[in-house]
Amino acid sequence: MAQNQHLSGIEHSRTKVRHPQTNGSTERLNQTVQNEFYKVAFRKKLYKSIEGIQKDLDDFM
Repeated sequence: MAQNQHLSGIEHSRTKVRHPQTNGSTERLNQTVQNEFYKVAFRKKLYKSIEGIQKDLDDFM
């Protein structure tokens, strides 16, 4: 159980392959984050560490 939890005590689960009912929302979130955060952020700022990207992503979310 401990390996399935992240920093905020959120329990993570895995989706089944080829099940769009569960995987579709995840894919849509990934696409939204890529289009609205990463593509914009990497055009505007040069990141020197993962921590900087993570902080900006946390602020975005």
